[in-house]
Amino acid sequence: TCDIDKADVGTLHPVVYHIMVIHFLQQVDQPVLPCLHEYAYGINNVPVTLNENHYPEFFKVCEKYSREWKSKNTTTVEMLFLQLLSYYVKTFSAKQFVVSIQTRMPVMKIDKNWRSRKLLVEGKFIFKLIRKVRWYFLHEALAVLLQILK
Repeated sequence: TCDIDKADVGTLHPVVYHIMVIHFLQQVDQPVLPCLHEYAYGINNVPVTLNENHYPEFFKVCEKYSREWKSKNTTTVEMLFLQLLSYYVKTFSAKQFVVSIQTRMPVMKIDKNWRSRKLLVEGKFIFKLIRKVRWYFLHEALAVLLQILK
């Protein structure tokens, strides 16, 4: 094995790969996935963090949106995969930007006062969700994503 997903030995946490794929699918010219935070709160009002009391309402809004939103992207999975690789190698500047799935707008490290030159992922929402939210909410989030992908 190549050990690329073993956070305990200093590599990226497995969830980071999922966030990177979601981020890319939100950034392509005809987005494959929407930015749910932008829909729920508006482009200029995306919250820095959600507290646990916001999760039920957030998922309720997202569930409604998932029935309405459909991707117009017709790119094949194979081409999307190649574009994903190209995006992170050629387009995305890990020195300047943060991988974020909360907005399609570029999130700059300097705006967050983050100084690392490494790849940084804005994942408080996701990591808190994984750690603290009950299975019910996680199940609801997955159901919303499945609805979006249909």
